[in-house]
Amino acid sequence: MSEEISFRACRHEAGHAIMAILLGHDIQGISVRKSNPYTDIPALEREMTAKERALIALAGDTAEAILDWHLRGTVGPLQVMRDLRGNDLYNFELAMNDDPGMSKLSLANEAWDLLMRSKGALRMLARTLEKRGSMTGRDVYEALGLEPPATLGKSRERRQTREEKAQIMRAWAERALADGNVEAAQFFKRRQAYYEGRAAPQVEYMTTSVQWEVK
Repeated sequence: MSEEISFRACRHEAGHAIMAILLGHDIQGISVRKSNPYTDIPALEREMTAKERALIALAGDTAEAILDWHLRGTVGPLQVMRDLRGNDLYNFELAMNDDPGMSKLSLANEAWDLLMRSKGALRMLARTLEKRGSMTGRDVYEALGLEPPATLGKSRERRQTREEKAQIMRAWAERALADGNVEAAQFFKRRQAYYEGRAAPQVEYMTTSVQWEVK
């Protein structure tokens, strides 16, 4: 991963993390060390409203636009929404399907406003992540000067069984296949196999940044 791509990934993942924290959800960790950067947000699997999932999906590209001086003044909320790609786009569309009454433009504006008000924290977290390459959830909260939540670090297995996770992955795979997104369906099937004990993990948890192109 080049330095340019690395810092872009840092901005992107910091956006997901800051948005999740603003919405009251735990961050278990962030990494940009491999070709598959991710932010580990346990609640994404089950415990969020459609609106929260949409805002977090928008937050990565929104953070890139806010912190990249090359884009300043040329990219705004509407362009961010139009340029969504990969897993962020898929998560955003899933959220919209779950709550069709939401306004895409209103969501894009809200994501932009929330991160603009947290621009200092966003920049600081991106820079810290650039230096470290990965951060635990506790690292993230301490870097932001926040008290880590009491739920931080508790085993996700106690909150949700592997069988329940496998069922979620199966449902997501079926939905992706119905949407014609074969690559996404294959990814969810691999996650299902992992939770069912039929495959070794490639990524420990479902993340916000696994890359595929929506067909």
